[in-house]
Amino acid sequence: MRSALAILLRTDTEHGDRWRRESARLSIGDLGASPTGETIDRALETLESLPATGGAENTARALSEAVAGALEGMRTRAVVRSDTAGREAARGEWGAIVARVSRMLSWARTRDAARAPALAVLLGEARVGVDDPRALETLGELAGGPVDRPGAALWSRYRLALARAQRLAGQEGEAVATLRDLADRLEGAPGSAARDPAYWAAWSDMLTILQAQNTDGARSPDIRIQIKRLELLDAKLGGSPYAERIRRVREAVGE
Repeated sequence: MRSALAILLRTDTEHGDRWRRESARLSIGDLGASPTGETIDRALETLESLPATGGAENTARALSEAVAGALEGMRTRAVVRSDTAGREAARGEWGAIVARVSRMLSWARTRDAARAPALAVLLGEARVGVDDPRALETLGELAGGPVDRPGAALWSRYRLALARAQRLAGQEGEAVATLRDLADRLEGAPGSAARDPAYWAAWSDMLTILQAQNTDGARSPDIRIQIKRLELLDAKLGGSPYAERIRRVREAVGE
């Protein structure tokens, strides 16, 4: 059954258009305060009701920006939860993102195409967070596009998500190659102490995969060498949560 709001917003009258715009204005305010899942759902319902023409374009653009920002806020909370409590503990947060960002992405593909790649990256990340094998398809479709260019705002984030989706799909060799390429491009100038957080994320993921494959201990010497090299770059190993992950690998292979 459609909600009363949906029925009202779809009323094909001048009053309906006025209500759509007013509802959008209220949603933007709600999303800018402390958005909840329910707030985002209402905003998405309003967004989908706004016509593509007739002067509603600016309203739709402003509301879509507010919804995208709220979804990014959900992602931030999911990442923090995962980093502090573990992937399994963050599954609920990632799950709450999947349906909402899927809905937003469907709207953006026809109404705000420039925003679609960033939403697809978020959808891929969220699907990785819930171990959904469709993550690789979602992220693979972005290969060679605007987010898959070194220097692009979301490039590091995209490549990390792609590697994690590859690993989820059982493509560990491809995942290591993706992570190594990312880390090499973020290596920085010789002697430079500064490293992008994505550099440490890539190395912590890479070493975790290599250790998981190290069932006979043959890779232990190479893993130790890499960890020692990383410690020379930064004794703190990039800080939490990367340091903890790398140190767990070091404990597994021995000093």
